[in-house]
Amino acid sequence: MTPSLSPQADAFLVDYFQREILPLLTPVALDPCHPFPPLSEDSFHLAVRFRRTPGLHFRYGLVLVHSTLPRVLRVPDGPRELPILLEDIIARHLPKLFPQTSIDDCWVIRVSRLQEQAAAEPAAGRFLQDQKRGTRQRAC
Repeated sequence: MTPSLSPQADAFLVDYFQREILPLLTPVALDPCHPFPPLSEDSFHLAVRFRRTPGLHFRYGLVLVHSTLPRVLRVPDGPRELPILLEDIIARHLPKLFPQTSIDDCWVIRVSRLQEQAAAEPAAGRFLQDQKRGTRQRAC
């Protein structure tokens, strides 16, 4: 969650988002007519729930985030700098990525290719088995 910002810090963030972040984001609306996009594991992405019209059903989207963006941005705020997470900055600007919608919620997601690692690394395979066993035990 983004802390309360001074007008100076807010102006910096708006400008930085427009110049440096927005060009490297890919918003994708998810629906049955479009295939689910491939997600890279070297970055995180935002899953977004929104509505086109208040009261109607939810729709979902993804924001694909380029891996070259810094995860934490130091935002000047008077004599100090505030560390702000990239996902919080993007979340503040979701209406620009999904215009004419009402944003309901968003979540950070990250892909892990643990199954592929298990085949190549015995220790990773044991870790994966332990995780599966723990998940089954918690589900019962």
